[in-house]
Amino acid sequence: MTVKAVQFLNSNTYAVGGTGTINLNAGTSAPQAAIDVILGDHQFQTEVNLQMNTDVTIDAGHSLTFNNTLNLGGNTLTKLGDGDLTIRNTLVSGMGGTVNLQQGSISGNGNVGSDVNNSEGTISPGDSLQVSSQVPEPGTVFLIVIGTILFSL
Repeated sequence: MTVKAVQFLNSNTYAVGGTGTINLNAGTSAPQAAIDVILGDHQFQTEVNLQMNTDVTIDAGHSLTFNNTLNLGGNTLTKLGDGDLTIRNTLVSGMGGTVNLQQGSISGNGNVGSDVNNSEGTISPGDSLQVSSQVPEPGTVFLIVIGTILFSL
């Protein structure tokens, strides 16, 4: 299924799942696709493909989790808002791609096969925002830092 935007506005947890994929593509009607979490904690349990640059805005106190492959397809995923984004499983860059953290936090597990830019947020390796003593092996994560990354061992 191809959508221009997904908006979560409910305190109930919603999980988007199934055997297909979600493709984000706003076409020519918007400068980029979007996922907005205004209220609640939600997740994608199906594969998500970015077909154009996509803003993910998560309001403070709320969260979004990708529990399956997140394919950047050479595009940029920009994380906005003070909420939490978790990327679990595999993030596939597909011809490059960038995760651009502007606000809030990004955590997760698996391999990030793309560039990660951090301007004003917190990046936590591992499976949560609590950093354990396990640090990814060299070469597992390639980071371009334009801010501060805090690791507590």
